[in-house]
Amino acid sequence: MDPVAEGPTGVSGRSATVDWCFGTRRDVSGERQRDFSVEPPYPVLMPDGRGMGESETDERESEQRTVLVVDDEAVVRESFSLYLESEGYTVRTARDGAEGLAAVDDGVDIVLLDRRMPDRSGDEVLAEIRARNVDCQVALVTAVDPDFDILEIDCDDYLVKPVDRDDLVATVERLALLEEYDETRRDLSSLRVKRNVLEVEKHPAELDESAEFARLEAEITGLEAELEDLEAEFDDQLGYNE
Repeated sequence: MDPVAEGPTGVSGRSATVDWCFGTRRDVSGERQRDFSVEPPYPVLMPDGRGMGESETDERESEQRTVLVVDDEAVVRESFSLYLESEGYTVRTARDGAEGLAAVDDGVDIVLLDRRMPDRSGDEVLAEIRARNVDCQVALVTAVDPDFDILEIDCDDYLVKPVDRDDLVATVERLALLEEYDETRRDLSSLRVKRNVLEVEKHPAELDESAEFARLEAEITGLEAELEDLEAEFDDQLGYNE
């Protein structure tokens, strides 16, 4: 039963995946040479089906995300729903932990979870969400100032009530950006592993002649650029670049 000022947030564990072959091509001797100017003579699709050069920002703005609000106070559920629906989000609500666990599924992108509820605490609900491996971002919302116990809690953000409209929307936007960052990082890591396997198993001449390998390298380059843009956007939202 918690009355929403903003707590600490950030991206943890940024990717440390080794880039075995970024921005390289091979000459006839098999030596790698840096060449960032070569562009494939055919359309290149990203893993999500988007063409190279298409605006990631425009696509994100048009993508509707689903937010689940779990709180035992009706006024909080109603106000959060009003704020977020006016920003284009789809909102589900639950009035206690049991309803929240019944409502959360792979269609939910972000959960705003009251930490203190009469049936099950937000900490318990969060632990169950993580145990189910539901791919969503979770912010705990509470009237209690954070203490050192938050170090043991696997949440993505922490809000202290009362939360006004601007803080709520800014937090949800950050969580949506964090979700996209994680997805892009996973896609990039997967493609880098595939490239490394091919470099180990195939002769350099085969790779130079392969349109599929050229497409793979172009996709990796595009995702690396997208990841840098997302990091910069995230830092801008946190005020690191001011």
